[in-house]
Amino acid sequence: MTRPANEGCFLNLMILYPLNSSPYSAAVRIAVYAKNLDIEIVDPPGELGSTRFHSINALGTIPWLVHGDLVLSESVAILEYLEEMFPEPALLPGEPYARATVRVVQRIAELGILTPCAELRRLPETPDAATGSAKLTRLVRGLASADAYVSDGSCAVGDRLTLADCQLSVALSLVRNLVRAGKIPNLLSARPRLSRYLTTIEANRDVYRVLGEVDTAQT
Repeated sequence: MTRPANEGCFLNLMILYPLNSSPYSAAVRIAVYAKNLDIEIVDPPGELGSTRFHSINALGTIPWLVHGDLVLSESVAILEYLEEMFPEPALLPGEPYARATVRVVQRIAELGILTPCAELRRLPETPDAATGSAKLTRLVRGLASADAYVSDGSCAVGDRLTLADCQLSVALSLVRNLVRAGKIPNLLSARPRLSRYLTTIEANRDVYRVLGEVDTAQT
């Protein structure tokens, strides 16, 4: 992929292109704020799906990061890149098993919760029963998986904010929003551990800030 001609003039220049309404963008913004990174955050040029948009980001996804000649898409890849480029404060634990657990929770949050939530949000008011049921079942399984991994600490894995929190906090917030909108039953009521986690993690300044930005953009 190529970068905009007027950007990346300095190798240390970083620009993040998110949408406030995008939960995938939100996960990256939490990491940026938590690490207090000097990254320019700007709206993507052109409309999503436009020729201009795709000329910069061939995948056509949100968010993407420009760093010099690098154009990086996919929130998980961006999170890993920022962690490696700026290892302090660390958003990955030092112990191998804990690091692996963080990555498992990330995958569950993205594929098992965020993705079915996004699909359920796009369904019409009267969706096909089989389609809606299949997506809801996938979400229920994702929540069960997250419930099995979330710790009893103040964060998803222990008591320090990690990349797992960047994604799981956003995913569970989206579940709650769908419940409030009447799109799905209150699935979190059957998962007190996840409900407690969401309440606790929202006390984190950076998580609270980003979830507020998402809610404002989606209303």
